[in-house]
Amino acid sequence: MCRISGDVDPSLEDAFTDETLSLWKEHGFKRLLNDLREANLKLSTPYLYFLPKRLEDAGFSRLVKRALVVSRAEIDITLFEMASYIRGHQVKIFRDPEEAKQWLMKE
Repeated sequence: MCRISGDVDPSLEDAFTDETLSLWKEHGFKRLLNDLREANLKLSTPYLYFLPKRLEDAGFSRLVKRALVVSRAEIDITLFEMASYIRGHQVKIFRDPEEAKQWLMKE
């Protein structure tokens, strides 16, 4: 599980993506739970829309199943979920961490 808290701007998101990509290459995990309940996302709508493509371009596999737990489902984060789905990524937004874990464990 990766937990992020505080203000998340594009530079922090880029650093987080780089670190996650490095860990994925090292360990080859197939599931990822991101806990964003204490994060204050300061990411623009276009940034979130194009983030799935940027992840692909950086080498992140579409096969990694990712659950994002948020304190409230805002329009921008659900746009990220939709854009991810369109690009063939397995990403789902949750408010309940237990539901997120259950979804991740389903084959």
